[in-house]
Amino acid sequence: MGCSKVDDRTLYNAQQAVKNGAFILDVRTPKEFQIKHIDGAVNISIDLLEKSLDQLPKNKTIVVYCHSGSRSSRAAHFLTQHGWHVYDVATQSEFERVVKPI
Repeated sequence: MGCSKVDDRTLYNAQQAVKNGAFILDVRTPKEFQIKHIDGAVNISIDLLEKSLDQLPKNKTIVVYCHSGSRSSRAAHFLTQHGWHVYDVATQSEFERVVKPI
């Protein structure tokens, strides 16, 4: 289903970034978000992302995810091109996966 798993180093760094105040972005639909999401995540669907850049903090790392990793990959690429530091963790279950410190 979708993209491959996130490597442990990236995932660990993303989890640490969240502990340090990173912005968590869920790019799924509002209906998907309503069913289940990462605590503290903000939902901006991939279709609205380009028009919603003003809702994203310029001075924070962004951790982005979706359902399968496809939309989060597109969002991460787009946001990186617009100057953000982004970790793409693919899915909520990937983000919640336990990894040892690297």
